[in-house]
Amino acid sequence: MLDTILTIATGGASGLLGSVISKGFSIFDNMQQEKKNQKDHERTMEMHRLDAELRTEERENELAIAEISAAADMRMAAYAHDASAGKPSKWCTNLLRLVRPILTFSLIGLTGAIYFNATDVGKIEIENAVVFMLGASVAFWFGDRSMAPKK
Repeated sequence: MLDTILTIATGGASGLLGSVISKGFSIFDNMQQEKKNQKDHERTMEMHRLDAELRTEERENELAIAEISAAADMRMAAYAHDASAGKPSKWCTNLLRLVRPILTFSLIGLTGAIYFNATDVGKIEIENAVVFMLGASVAFWFGDRSMAPKK
């Protein structure tokens, strides 16, 4: 009888121990699955972040392309407008070509005249303004002469 009771108790205990061990493995598997899910989530979030950065760069590139295209379109429209005015007479073209050189050389002469005749304090302010105008004029006249590509 004692054998029967011990057999029942040890059989029950073995079954209970098997259930506890099975539950322990189940908890361990769940923890492993949770770690895997966490890594998958982190990888997905990193991919979303990289995708957002890539889209931002693409938008910046598209904006730069659009700006360049708009500037080129405006330049072409300006050229087309200038060309649509017809061909001016030769003396008019020559006169228009003299405006900037005449202004530039006049400013150079005015700067020299004020510089060599400056004696009062009031003339120093005028001298500074004229030197500024001279610098702006010379930079405008000679500074923006990039070589045009040959066609």
